[in-house]
Amino acid sequence: MGRADIWLMRTYWDFDFPRPFLPNFIFVGGIHCRPAKPLPEDMEEFVQSSGDACIVVFTLGSFIKNINTEKGNMVASALAQIPQKVLWRYSGEKPATLGANTRIYNWIPQNDLL
Repeated sequence: MGRADIWLMRTYWDFDFPRPFLPNFIFVGGIHCRPAKPLPEDMEEFVQSSGDACIVVFTLGSFIKNINTEKGNMVASALAQIPQKVLWRYSGEKPATLGANTRIYNWIPQNDLL
């Protein structure tokens, strides 16, 4: 153990008493972790179809429920240009410029996706 290149610490530094840590100590948390729940079938299929490009979870937080149509179209056309599959939390009118790589959801289980 004395020759380890990296130490993964399953705790948070802010829960521990103050002390110096070497640069090879990485805090990974885990105190509050729980197993992921299965994703809804359509979402799981969409995520698995991403291949090596992976996915992007796009949300503007809980305070912004929807945006006007013009801005929605602008965001949708920008997201359509990236190679990743996009899960977008959006509750407004479906944008006309929505790409084939983007799906709109009213709610996204972010912890289960990660």
